[in-house]
Amino acid sequence: MKSSEIARELGKPSKYVSSYLSYWKARGFVEYRAGYWILTQKGEEYVKLLIQSRMLAEEGQLSHKETSERDCETMNDYRGLKEASIISDLQQFIAGESGSKRGEQTTEERVRRALSCLEKVMKNRNLIEEEYYVLQHLVKHYAEWGSTYMYADQIAEELHYDLRDLMIILRKLQSKKLIYIYNDRKFGLRVGLSKGLKQLIDACLR
Repeated sequence: MKSSEIARELGKPSKYVSSYLSYWKARGFVEYRAGYWILTQKGEEYVKLLIQSRMLAEEGQLSHKETSERDCETMNDYRGLKEASIISDLQQFIAGESGSKRGEQTTEERVRRALSCLEKVMKNRNLIEEEYYVLQHLVKHYAEWGSTYMYADQIAEELHYDLRDLMIILRKLQSKKLIYIYNDRKFGLRVGLSKGLKQLIDACLR
């Protein structure tokens, strides 16, 4: 389709549509031929994945909503983690790391503390290596940039995963209530830390 046709179908300005088409072209999902935009093979596979993942994304939104409704819980409650040993280890870790104030931390220090915290929290969660690797990447991103989410294609690119293989890992992490998955209509599948896990990481970074 032409960009003007896409814009008309979506009810969006042509410049708006063109900017996003350029975004997806740079990532190999679409290409421009003789005035028409078409999906590449990679783009077709991604669209199929989005369709297949729609129900998963809706479940993720419900899960995220449920955890968001517990905003009034204090950090000492830790209801998201029921294992007493994990809670005890985490409390000891926070106490031992409380010497540095958040405002005085360098980015490297924030990353180190966040990943150390994650290791303490996850040691009894029986995560497989690939699950921990992806979760670690999300936590590192949060510590570096202050953003609790990334996009699925971004994670796949940075970790050199096939997107379909990555989705299998993300489903497992979501089932363990460690992440949420949200279908962003503009950019694709958004993957973020669960509310409970984010609060624990924040406590370690204070």
